[in-house]
Amino acid sequence: MVSYSGPNTQRNDPLLYNSRLIKGYVEYAKEHYPDVDIDSLLSYAGIAGYELEDQGHWFSQRQVDRFHEVLAQKTGDPNISREVGRFAASSKASGAVRHYTL
Repeated sequence: MVSYSGPNTQRNDPLLYNSRLIKGYVEYAKEHYPDVDIDSLLSYAGIAGYELEDQGHWFSQRQVDRFHEVLAQKTGDPNISREVGRFAASSKASGAVRHYTL
């Protein structure tokens, strides 16, 4: 388990989720909810744009929970995780996420 005390994580937060996971959510939101301000979602979750683009970057449980919370709220879809999973498995979205999902 990796720990990092960078600008967007707490000192002892273990980093559990790769940026490719969040990137899949972002791709889904851009396609299905173009009016949702992705930058504000990322900011609320404590995720910087460069972190999202770095395929080797990892996020904490708190960051992912906050991102999911605000995304579900802004889209009005409490089942957003299921929809993102379907999107990743059935489309050309995010090759690496699709590979891991399958």
